[in-house]
Amino acid sequence: MKEQMYSPKFDARKFDGLVLYAAQRADEDSDRWFGATKLNKILFYCDWVAYRRRGRPITGANYRKLPAGPVPRELLKARDALIDSGRVRLVARPVMTYVQHRLIPTSSVDPLEYFEQDELAIIDEVIDTLAPMTAAQVSELSHREIGWKAAPLGDDIPYETALLSPDAPDDEDDWLAMAAALSSGD
Repeated sequence: MKEQMYSPKFDARKFDGLVLYAAQRADEDSDRWFGATKLNKILFYCDWVAYRRRGRPITGANYRKLPAGPVPRELLKARDALIDSGRVRLVARPVMTYVQHRLIPTSSVDPLEYFEQDELAIIDEVIDTLAPMTAAQVSELSHREIGWKAAPLGDDIPYETALLSPDAPDDEDDWLAMAAALSSGD
């Protein structure tokens, strides 16, 4: 008998809320490296850390393996809908040797309209942890995940692999220490 892989139900409302809230938190002063790659990794780690700690992700998005790391399949459709509705603007600007694509909310977002307190605590922790990291550093961090290593390019990364990663936290602070070491160059 073939084992059933975990297949969470995608919550479009929470996904939109997470995109909006991450963009709101990542203003120029708090995260100058926030662009498309960083947003992808914030979404990924919010769901991955939630799955590791709670046994269920926050948004239930499907993350596929791409060269720069995990990317939610639902992001482009959601981002375009948020832009079309006027809730965010997409700004392209040069940063060092590449063009950063930054989402900027057009109004304030109350995260408690979208998330439970335990979800919001995970989201804030992920955003705060990844804020000092460049896009390359957050990509490198995501490349340490066994699910990303094992999945064929373009395929979805099974949520269950979050529990198999050698970097999966034994306690809640382990992955924070790993991310801090990457951002400091250790």
